[in-house]
Amino acid sequence: MALMEALAAELPVIATSISGIPELLEDGRTGLLVPQRDSAAIANALLRIYENPSFGRRLAKAGREKVLREFNLERNVAALGELLSRDWGAEGQSVHSVPGAAPARPGGGQMAHPTADRAR
Repeated sequence: MALMEALAAELPVIATSISGIPELLEDGRTGLLVPQRDSAAIANALLRIYENPSFGRRLAKAGREKVLREFNLERNVAALGELLSRDWGAEGQSVHSVPGAAPARPGGGQMAHPTADRAR
């Protein structure tokens, strides 16, 4: 979560290439990925951004754009609702006919689960 927040804040990011980080951070485009436990690689990445501030700004801008484009909660909920409606509609069901599904929200968005509003 902190990595996504740093990207959203338009900061240049250096991270290790573990777990799901490479899915979020594209090496050389939205940030810099370094091998785990490699202090020389971290130092080189820091030096690369320090010596080339415009490169760091490009990484930061691209990282923010990616987060805004791919990790927008409202857009992702709407897309998920559309997928579920389409898939269930093919079998004669819809979000409206699923027991326990939340009713339509003002503005047209659907919540696929009755507890989704409590998570806000």
